[in-house]
Amino acid sequence: MKSNGSKTFFISAFKNNLTAAENLDRHSALRHSITKLGYIKDEGIGCFNNNPELTILVNTNLTNAEEDFISLMKQYNQECVLIVHGIDSAAQLLYPDGTTKTIGKMKCIGGEDGVTTEPLRGRDYTYVNEKYYIVE
Repeated sequence: MKSNGSKTFFISAFKNNLTAAENLDRHSALRHSITKLGYIKDEGIGCFNNNPELTILVNTNLTNAEEDFISLMKQYNQECVLIVHGIDSAAQLLYPDGTTKTIGKMKCIGGEDGVTTEPLRGRDYTYVNEKYYIVE
């Protein structure tokens, strides 16, 4: 997830009021939209407010990336996107109006081993490439 000066965007198309099938369709459509924009993506699971959801990650250093993700947020009616900066792991929320809020630093807390997963109960986290990440 780290790279020199790049940013990783975490975005989801999940909506709490939709069925699992509808959310899967939205996820597929978002994946297609990101591919059409020319980004290379990875996938994981994000858990926000105790709701696990499919999440797409895009690592890029393109200067117009924030504009692209603002458009995607609006298209998929999302409240925000998580951005993690590669140099220092600073985590920010990006909102559809273009404002950002720094919320801490992204930190890897290890793999799926039972001990590591216990502190995640009731916490927001991301699970990518067999590792858990939290923002502190």
